[in-house]
Amino acid sequence: SDYALKFWEISGTIDIESYDRATVLISAGSNEPSSGEFKEVFETGLNTENFEQRTIDLSAYDGQIIYVAFRYQGTYHRWFIDDVSVTPNNFTDASLDDIINPIGVSETAQTTGVVVTIVNKGTTVINNFDINWSINGVDQTVASFNNYNLVPGQRADLILGNYNFIAEGYYTIETNLDLVNDFDDSNNT
Repeated sequence: SDYALKFWEISGTIDIESYDRATVLISAGSNEPSSGEFKEVFETGLNTENFEQRTIDLSAYDGQIIYVAFRYQGTYHRWFIDDVSVTPNNFTDASLDDIINPIGVSETAQTTGVVVTIVNKGTTVINNFDINWSINGVDQTVASFNNYNLVPGQRADLILGNYNFIAEGYYTIETNLDLVNDFDDSNNT
């Protein structure tokens, strides 16, 4: 219940005469387009300026298996679709996107902060989370963040702690985000 189909879209046509229609259809029965069971649930206007996010409420299909079709019609018309997801209307999700420090090669031994980038990919504000991290298989002190106020869509660079990179060689840094009620934990490492 309370799920939505979300996607970003933009039209690739520059001529209004080339555009006919771009629609989203849903079937709760057959997955065959020729079955006649697909019903139109969304039609976009001619959007050629910027990608725009579209949200389609799926509450009418609660508990059902559905099939989604994106259909465009037109002469020399292109419809670009990206980041398609089916998620609850409200959900908590964050991802660890990158280790931004240290990177590369240092010619001198040094103590430096280990910095990662986190992104709020959900629809709720994220306040409290932990990041477990290790270097060369040795666990480091858990980095805890409380009352952080990471709003949906926001990126933040976080210092997990300092590490003394004194020996020559390669270092493997591993991280894992621990977030209560995380909708998608596949993006937490």
